[in-house]
Amino acid sequence: VRAQARVPDAYVWTCALALAPTEVPLGDPKWAAIARDFMMEMGFDVAGAAAARWVAIHHGTSKKGNDHIHIAADLVREDGSVVELFPVDPVTGRKVGDGPRSSTVIQMLEKKYGLQIDRVPEVSNPSEQTYAEGKTAEKFYGRSEPVRAELMRRVRAYATAASSEAAFVGRILADDTMVARPFFKDGRVQGFSVRLVPPGWTKEQAFRSDELAWYSGTTLGRDLGLGQLRKAWGQDLDGESIARRRWHAVDGSVPAPEADAEVSSAAAELPTDAAQAVETERRGAAKLPYDRGAAADEHRAGTGRADAAGDPVAQLERARAELAGWTDFVRAIDPQDGEQLARAAEMTAGVFAAWSITIEHTEPGPLARSCHTLARSATRRYSAPRPAQRRRASPASAAAMLMLASSHGDPAMAWAIVMAQLSAAVQALADANAAAGNAAVAARLTALRVEQLAELEACAAARGIT
Repeated sequence: VRAQARVPDAYVWTCALALAPTEVPLGDPKWAAIARDFMMEMGFDVAGAAAARWVAIHHGTSKKGNDHIHIAADLVREDGSVVELFPVDPVTGRKVGDGPRSSTVIQMLEKKYGLQIDRVPEVSNPSEQTYAEGKTAEKFYGRSEPVRAELMRRVRAYATAASSEAAFVGRILADDTMVARPFFKDGRVQGFSVRLVPPGWTKEQAFRSDELAWYSGTTLGRDLGLGQLRKAWGQDLDGESIARRRWHAVDGSVPAPEADAEVSSAAAELPTDAAQAVETERRGAAKLPYDRGAAADEHRAGTGRADAAGDPVAQLERARAELAGWTDFVRAIDPQDGEQLARAAEMTAGVFAAWSITIEHTEPGPLARSCHTLARSATRRYSAPRPAQRRRASPASAAAMLMLASSHGDPAMAWAIVMAQLSAAVQALADANAAAGNAAVAARLTALRVEQLAELEACAAARGIT
């Protein structure tokens, strides 16, 4: 039981099932039927197995207006056997946890009982902020937003802007606000986790701290695990080998001379712009694992000069042009192609993430909210790489341009140039989801577009832009 729950001495499993605030509350009989079906599908009530005791409590309507129940279950059956929380999927042969399974069961029950469908099949909504996350954010970072939310935006932005794993790791290395830790197994990098650096801390202190939590890519989003990112980039083993040298530069356990040699040899195998970033890493390798602020500044400055002489206006115009082509692509997606729709939401969320971390920084605003709303429709497992984009139709290029433009330009100008085009992409996604029958998602995206247009008008009015 302890190994399954990953909590010492755990023997009780709990969850909550809630309606949307707009739905009519259910009576006790219907909630009882839903609870019985849910516990059967989750493997607690299984034919041929000893009973596992559980109780469902109908608490009524919450402060947010959600009619809901709480369920508490014993993980030890009456014969002493343990409820399996991570059964093997007969199709994939992989273990599936209770979180993803509960999402699938909930979707089935929403249809069975005629409830509002709040998610797309195969998509797993991000978990809510926990009490502990809130207290940690206040204690170490002086904010109420959970650290996980900002880390999600940063990882999503870098993953969207990168075309390879090596480029992704290079962007993480250049970010002074976060640290990363790769997970090596059998000579391969199998995954990674990240931390946010508290104000006044060095990256070295954050990396070595015993008080800060590490967040894996899959914790930030099912599509942000390293395996899913490699699939998105269409990466082969050669690309993985090149990236491994950069991961060694991230990992503080690697001696500096070895990391220096590996990063240097990687430069010869990368395109010109990526090789420049790797050379920057080589010069800072002796400062492993994370004392490389000057190297990061050098990398950013060098990249900025390479594009339109660092001109924010030209970079924003390039981003707008890329997004115009991307919006046309989204409009042409077959509404019945659920994976393509989710991919489109994923990459559009990445563009908002890139812009948010550039101009909103640690104060999440409408860009951050847009990213999170779109990400709700993107956190799933994908079977194919991202669609190849023609010139001037790439959200990856748009994300890169927005991060280069930085906040050195006029924020109001940035909104005027780019926001209308991003909003059009959101509306295209809303229309596609409506055509696919995903009414709740379509309504959510339409509401988001209304909010974006209102923000744009307010920002323009404040600067006298018409």
